[in-house]
Amino acid sequence: MNKKVILKEKIIGAVAMDIVPECMYSMIFHKDNEDIGRLYWGDGVMKFEGITEQSAQVFFDYLLGILVNPYVKAKLAKKESK
Repeated sequence: MNKKVILKEKIIGAVAMDIVPECMYSMIFHKDNEDIGRLYWGDGVMKFEGITEQSAQVFFDYLLGILVNPYVKAKLAKKESK
């Protein structure tokens, strides 16, 4: 199933470009520049291949950095400003 949807047209100089996103059906986990796991859901069934524990650690380290740390920092800043 390769559907392409044009989000918007962007003009760069005299060149018009269509930005066409590709659907991603997998999440790849990397450690030390090496693929250690892949979570795939392209066929309607979620599957995992790879090193489970290391991939989980990479995933939760990512969530910690991108979601939890900013949330905690914002809460602490709000608490300190009172």
